[in-house]
Amino acid sequence: MEALGRIGVKGIAQWAYNKVTVPENAASRAIILTSGGYRSHTSRGYQQMASDRRAALAALLHENRRFPLDAYLFVAESLRYAQEVLGMGRVSPFRPGMGEPERHVTGQELCEAVRLYAMEQFGLLARLVLAHWGIRSTSDIGDVVYDLIAIGEMKKSDTDRREDFDDVFDFEEAFDRQYEIVVPQLR
Repeated sequence: MEALGRIGVKGIAQWAYNKVTVPENAASRAIILTSGGYRSHTSRGYQQMASDRRAALAALLHENRRFPLDAYLFVAESLRYAQEVLGMGRVSPFRPGMGEPERHVTGQELCEAVRLYAMEQFGLLARLVLAHWGIRSTSDIGDVVYDLIAIGEMKKSDTDRREDFDDVFDFEEAFDRQYEIVVPQLR
């Protein structure tokens, strides 16, 4: 335990982040986040759009140093986790010419998805890793989301509000006290 004291919280969070098993498609999803996910990856239009989106994200990181890139990528990946793995969100109506219907996730649902995804990825260190990225409350998740909305990397509906993310749950309670270790039964 003394060795952990010398490492400090920042060192523990960095160790946990380095030890996490990154899904094989996470890197490509991060690129899609900053590139728009266009189908023709070789077209000149795509390259310009990708460049514009990377520039918008770089400008955001330069102007707002509160959250590192990892925080933005993790929240964006948590949205995908909410929609594709947890099946959260209501399906938006299909509109011709607008691509496939999307699943709209509420602020409360996204907060829960961030919690579940962080616990799946980082276990007992989830709260420390998120804190290392500046995410210490559900309000911080909302700030990350609205930063991504501002640069066009996430969308919101007419009924979504920034306040939807406030006080969804207490981080200490949700990550520390409610954490459950499941031991497999031996036969």
